[in-house]
Amino acid sequence: MNKARISLIIVFLVVTVCLGIYRVSIEAVWANFRDYTSSNYYDAKLKEWSNKPTDFLIDKLGHPSDIWDGVAGNILAKRKDLSKESKLIKIVLADPSQRKRASTLGVLFSWDIKTASDLSMGFIKEGGKHPLYYIAMLHLSHVKHPPAFPYLEQMAKQPDGYENGSVNMLKDFGRPEAIPILEKMLSDIKEKDPFVESLLKGTILEAIKSLKNKNN
Repeated sequence: MNKARISLIIVFLVVTVCLGIYRVSIEAVWANFRDYTSSNYYDAKLKEWSNKPTDFLIDKLGHPSDIWDGVAGNILAKRKDLSKESKLIKIVLADPSQRKRASTLGVLFSWDIKTASDLSMGFIKEGGKHPLYYIAMLHLSHVKHPPAFPYLEQMAKQPDGYENGSVNMLKDFGRPEAIPILEKMLSDIKEKDPFVESLLKGTILEAIKSLKNKNN
């Protein structure tokens, strides 16, 4: 293959990628504009896409438009097309877009909690630097997956535990062991940052109250 042919192929690939990015960006701008100008745009899109093929909807997961991403995820979660589960798993494990991986993981939890939980525990065990660590912990807390709780305790006991999302995750888990952790958070933020305390105190107190109610 001569150099001229190689150059043409490279130019073609670059143009194709740029056009793809441009198209997606235009779609996102248009979706946001329609949502701004129409109060029922989300519902209309939900109806429009309700009969779309599963592959079409999977392709829209992680779209820059929150509307399109949300509509696709909503329909897929209810559809539960298990014939496409392996495709979701591949996306969660290896897609270059972290946004798409996160959206797809949410759908997978709606289809197959065990598989989604197993994958999420793998991410959790890799540590906080894993790009899906937070979203995985969020889902595991929501489904109250017992093996995840020790990792959530570690997350909550970090110096920034009161602002890293662990408060509501502990509340979702509903375990009494979380109460002293939350009470210590209150004490810590009062000493370190009175301003932050004023913002987060209510959320932490609400979580403590919820846990006490759940556990008598």
